[in-house]
Amino acid sequence: VSDGSDGTSRTSFNVTPLLVGDALVYCTPMNRVLAIDAQTGEQRWAYDPQQRQTKLPDPHSRVCRGVAYWEAED
Repeated sequence: VSDGSDGTSRTSFNVTPLLVGDALVYCTPMNRVLAIDAQTGEQRWAYDPQQRQTKLPDPHSRVCRGVAYWEAED
């Protein structure tokens, strides 16, 4: 959690990860999405949308509360 004193927006980690197969998938306050091996904790992949880290006016903070998952039928 960041209070914004470093010049960026305040952040808060409030995500509920999804269990997809044997990976935990979640997002960070800067909308970075990660897949973590549920047994080892090792990162499998990450997607970073390269959001600008500009300061938002208080009381706004950056937060990502979760991601969605959908699997197409073969």
